[in-house]
Amino acid sequence: MTAFEIISILIGILTLLFTFGSFILTCLSLIIHICDKDKKTKNNAHPVETRMGASH
Repeated sequence: MTAFEIISILIGILTLLFTFGSFILTCLSLIIHICDKDKKTKNNAHPVETRMGASH
């Protein structure tokens, strides 16, 4: 095996590692975004008014 082949294999492995790491970060960002979106919609719910005009 020549030095060129060894270096090419190492570069390929590093590229796969970086790509997989980026994919994991993207998935985590999406999950965090979805969780934050759910929290905001739950916190912004308007209280239901009663006959007295105020919620209990």
